[in-house]
Amino acid sequence: MPNIQYTGRAPGDVAKIIQLVGLAFHHAFAFDHTFEAITAKELGEFVEEFDDRRDLFLVARVGGEFAGSIIVDGRRTIEDGAMIRWFNVALDFRGSGVGSSLFDAALDFSRGNYECAYLWTFAGLDVASSLYERRGFVVIDERMVDIGDRAVQEVIYRLTWQRPQRQAKSECKAVELIDSLKHMSGDIASDITMTGYFPGVIGEVAHLHALYYSKNWGLDVSFEVEVARELAEFVEDYLPGRDALFCARDGKRLVGAIAVDGRLRETEGTRLRWFIVSEERQGRGLGRRLFEKALAFCAGAGQRNLFLWTFEGLDAARTIYENAGFRLSEEKEIFLWGKTLTRQKFTLTLSNR
Repeated sequence: MPNIQYTGRAPGDVAKIIQLVGLAFHHAFAFDHTFEAITAKELGEFVEEFDDRRDLFLVARVGGEFAGSIIVDGRRTIEDGAMIRWFNVALDFRGSGVGSSLFDAALDFSRGNYECAYLWTFAGLDVASSLYERRGFVVIDERMVDIGDRAVQEVIYRLTWQRPQRQAKSECKAVELIDSLKHMSGDIASDITMTGYFPGVIGEVAHLHALYYSKNWGLDVSFEVEVARELAEFVEDYLPGRDALFCARDGKRLVGAIAVDGRLRETEGTRLRWFIVSEERQGRGLGRRLFEKALAFCAGAGQRNLFLWTFEGLDAARTIYENAGFRLSEEKEIFLWGKTLTRQKFTLTLSNR
């Protein structure tokens, strides 16, 4: 993943979006000039009416070059939901993580201001649709529409989230989100390799868990022992195609991991486990990348009913879970690993689309 800089709108960005959107949809659907003209008109109106307390105009740049953009349009909300629009990634940066990074930023803004989010797309844009569905969007309508001289199937997605108390809109202004993103490093892949099992992985995964949870949560040695024991049992029972282990390594050093445990898939479901990122790598997108690999494996293996266990207070991880569509299904206070914790179960049923 390249080093991404996030900004608001700069001179030339509107024209660049019109150009990229026009070219992309011409190549995908052989649209004539009509679609580009509609984009120019509607995007121009949005810019004229832009309000950073309500709307987001976010651009990703790599080395100063326009890499992609996304817009949250709150002018005409539907059921108190924002519209996510003009999501595009320049051809040279597709598959680099720019798209998912932009999309997650738009969802963060939308969650702070609205009760749900909508987006319109066309059938056949499988890469984009896969991203939407991994984040929890569901199809609510499909219909045929005419764009110039072409008839295409329009697909409408919606994502609804729940939170205990809605934030005031002033707490999530576009300028504040962009300022926070400017300080993020998007460089998560230049020195990271992804592997499966390797000799010593059980100890290294247990070591990462023990260091982090002892330091930050005061968990005792029983936690470290349990991780090592249950991970060893998982490795012994490992069945390719049913189970998966994804490890992120910086050279020979483990910096992140996640496992897909399908041993109970026919009864309770497939469990995501041992999700960990070393502290120096947190906040840079590596956790999200690992989680997406696990979800992609589950989808490819036909494992639809997923769950995971965590405990209250791990807010960064919970954001990843909820952005992927997981929902809290069970919660209970227990004494575990030397501490009183509120243990939580999150579940997700993957779409069959």
